[in-house]
Amino acid sequence: MEGAAVEPRGRLHPKIFRIDDDKYIPAVSRLAEVIKKHGAMAAMQVMHGGREAPSSLIGCQPVAPSPIPGRSGEIPEELTIDEIKEIIERFTQGILRIKKAGFDGAVIHAAHAYLPAQFMSAAHNKRQDEYGGDVRGRVKIVLDIIRAAKELVGRDFPIWPRINAQEYGIEDG
Repeated sequence: MEGAAVEPRGRLHPKIFRIDDDKYIPAVSRLAEVIKKHGAMAAMQVMHGGREAPSSLIGCQPVAPSPIPGRSGEIPEELTIDEIKEIIERFTQGILRIKKAGFDGAVIHAAHAYLPAQFMSAAHNKRQDEYGGDVRGRVKIVLDIIRAAKELVGRDFPIWPRINAQEYGIEDG
């Protein structure tokens, strides 16, 4: 399944799937049932648009690891450590909801310039704290999401990141 937003300010368009509240579980459950009806397994992506989320839709300034403009040219607000921890929790709760809805696994959408990809990119993450710097710091958010989600959903529920191997056309990508 395509990405489901884990919080309202991470939406990319008005009709995006959402998994940021328990009220979405029944509809998402119906999707899982349809996918699995003939024996297929189902996984859903969890996502946050970060700096790519349009302020006109989300009603606030977009957020990112660093205040580097996205495709729209808007300068995002740099996330604080506390806000990063909250986003990790939002991803974790989204993954739990996906499991409750009957999906067989969850994918952290960490590609295509979405928030986790922004953190992993040397070109877009200029932080000097635990969530920036070298590659270990830049991937920390994805690893923290996986660790925290595994505590909730168990070791037998597959969770994996979807990543880009290279950011073509971006210096330091």
